[in-house]
Parts: sequence; C-alpha cells; structure tokens
Amino acid sequence: MWKSEGDGGFAVSSWSDIDPRFGSLSELEDITRSWRTIIDGIFNHVAWGHPIAQQFLLDPEQNADMLHAVKSDVEPEAPYAPRGGSVYLESQIDGANWYIWHTFGEQAVDINLSNDQVRAQVEAAIELYASIGVWGLRLDALGYFGKTAQNVDHTRNPGGVEVHNPDGIEISEGLIGHAAGVGLKCLLQIDSDEKVDLYKDTFKHLPAVIDYSFTAHFVFSILFQDPSRIASHLDVIREGDDYLIVRPLRTHDGILFRSRNSSDLDRSRYEFYLDKMNFQKRATNGIIYESNNSLPHLLGVQQDRSLFNRKLAAGIIIAELTATYSYIYLNALVGDEPERERKFESDPRELQRRSIDPKQLEGCFDDTQGILGELLSTLETHFDVVGGRKAYKVWAEGALLRIENEALGLSATVNFSDSNVEVDTDGEVIFSNGFNSTELDAFGLVLWQNKRKGM
Repeated sequence: MWKSEGDGGFAVSSWSDIDPRFGSLSELEDITRSWRTIIDGIFNHVAWGHPIAQQFLLDPEQNADMLHAVKSDVEPEAPYAPRGGSVYLESQIDGANWYIWHTFGEQAVDINLSNDQVRAQVEAAIELYASIGVWGLRLDALGYFGKTAQNVDHTRNPGGVEVHNPDGIEISEGLIGHAAGVGLKCLLQIDSDEKVDLYKDTFKHLPAVIDYSFTAHFVFSILFQDPSRIASHLDVIREGDDYLIVRPLRTHDGILFRSRNSSDLDRSRYEFYLDKMNFQKRATNGIIYESNNSLPHLLGVQQDRSLFNRKLAAGIIIAELTATYSYIYLNALVGDEPERERKFESDPRELQRRSIDPKQLEGCFDDTQGILGELLSTLETHFDVVGGRKAYKVWAEGALLRIENEALGLSATVNFSDSNVEVDTDGEVIFSNGFNSTELDAFGLVLWQNKRKGM
C-alpha cells in the first residue's frame, strides 16, 4: 500500500506515505482501531526514489555503505539472484561504474541494515506503525537481510544466495527486538522447517513463525490423495513454548520447487500435474522456481465450485485446529480464478494483484447456506481461544486425516480422496460437509466436540 515504483508495491519509495489509490495513513489508523492489523515491513530493499537510495545517489563514494554497492570496472563474482542473473545490478553514476546488490527486481536495491543511518530510518518506520495502532509486522524477505557472496548449491537453490545466514539472523534479532519494544508483534517469513531454531534468540519476544510450507503440503495431499504429507508436516511444525505458528492458505508467491520440505518425488509429480493441466510454471536461472496458480484454479479447475469450497473449508479447519493464527488470501475465499481471463508470462504473481469487490466478500460471509459462510459462522462461535494449539494430535488413516485438539476440545476428520470412506466421530458434530454419520464423501469433512471434554 506504500508508494512504490514497481514489483507489485514491493519496490517501496516510502515507508510512511500510502499510495493515494489505496487511501491514507489516517484511514489505516481507522482500520487499526477496529481490527488487529498486520502489515508488511519491507526493509530488505527500497526503490530508487526512496530517501536512502537518493542519499546514496547524491554522494555514492560517501554513502556506499548505506546500500551494498561496489565501485568497480569489473563485475564482482556473486551468487544468482532469485529472479535470475547476478545479484549485482550494474549502474553508471557520475561517470563511474557501480555494482549494487539487488535481491529482486531492478526497480529496487537492497539496503544495508547494519548501517547506523539506515537502521535509524527503519526503526523510525517501525515506531510510526506502532503509534498508529498496527498490531503485527510481517518481516518481508527476512532470509535475505544478511548479504554474502558465497554461492550455494544451485541445483537445489536456484536463488544461489545464502539465505538465513548469521549476519541476517543478527539483523533480524535487532529489528524484532526494537519492534517488540514499541509493542509490535513480529511475524517471521520462514519457508523451511529446519530454519525455525536459527531464530531462537528472538523467541523471548514471542514472535510468530509463518509456516510457508503449509499450502504446498496441503495441495500435494489433495492432488495426490495422500494425507500423510500434510500429517507429517503438521506433526513437525508446531506452536512452541516461545513462538507461535501462523498457517496461511496462500495463492500467489506460490509453491516453491526449491524447498527442501518437498521431496524430489513430490516435485516431479507436481510438475507432471502442472504440465498436464497446462498451468504456468515460473523459471529463473533456467530452473523451475515456483508455480503461481491461484488456489481456486489449482484445486478447482474443471470441477464443480462446491467441491473446491469443500477443499478450501478443509484447509481452513486444519489450520484453525493446529495454528495460533491462520489466514486465507481473499482471492481464494471468493473463488477468484484470474488465470481464466489473462496470463502474465513475465511474472504470474501479477494475476493475484488485483482488487476484490467488497460485495463478493459480504456474500461469502453472509451466505450461511453455503459451506464457507456456514464454516465462518461456526468458527466465530467456537474458535475464540488464541494460543495453546500445540496440544493437538494428527495422523493419517489411509485417505483420512485425523486431528484431535485437546486444548480446544475439538476433533476433525477430512477425506483426501475422491471416493467415499467410512468414518466414526466421538461427540457432537458442529460442522460437516459431505458427511452422513457413517461416511465421508469425496473430500468430505466433519468437525465435532469431544465427548470426554464434557462439551
């Protein structure tokens, strides 16, 4: 929502001025009074028009340390950028040749978060967000905060950049600590199950870890009709005593092929499915990087929309039973399939970056006769406890995913197949779709209150 120079708003030219197309700072403050509001903290990089980049351009020799800039007649050796090519962007400034680190698009350059002047401006932005009532700060591109020219295994990481390195982790700890000091909750954007413990020094601030692998495992379980994938993942990534878990059902910035959380078999089967359906794949450095299909298109194309909504409801229930917080992209909630209308060959994420008619959302929330409206109404009634979600048990029984949450006194079963499967429940059913007391239909689900909890 900030003023920007591209990359779908992520090449920010200001951390405090909202693009007038989206509103004003006072309107954001109105929202924070009524809602627990989380915004992006885009501090890894800035647009050329941002004050930090402008200060560098005014005197590159004096301010090179505010960016990661090298004056040289020869391009320095460097790892790949995630979106292709060297991380160094060549630029002619005052007749001299400069190479400036840019993790993402050419519209933005990375800033040096270890530089005192830069850090002061970042901290001032964080304090501004706290002053207008923002509750949480999602640290965008957290893994790229620290820079190193060391190359890593390009066959598994086409980005080539060493993410979550020690320098970046130290920077993250400082920013998270400052945010906590002014009353902001931080959400850590971490894609790998193995990376969570690297940030243990930040746990004293009770951050929330965004489980970015959740959607991939959920999608694989749906497509391959095998709940063991999502069950195994949920068993490993849990709310800790000192950090919380957020599970998002995401639509853009899609399913990463490079993630070590997915097996080679999963990736090859998924690629086969994408090719079979003629879905787009996004490649960088000659290697498949990710798929960016919307969830409605990925899981619901050529199907009855009610079946997709049933799958979506299953994802919502799974997230609510196993995570402190969860969220869902609005495009998925309203069943939006932008792929049906147009394609973006250069950056398929642009498909998701479009406005949604509020009337669509109102219809989704208000329609208690539809599966999603009914589910949202149920959640509002029964899911009023934040925290304590790590007490759940999760396991797969053939095509069935079973979840039992002792703290909430709730259990759920989801059928991950296109065939009817026998199922038993032990309590009062509070929500179901495709359940007839002894069987679950294709991708059917049932949520109930446990008898032994006295509920």
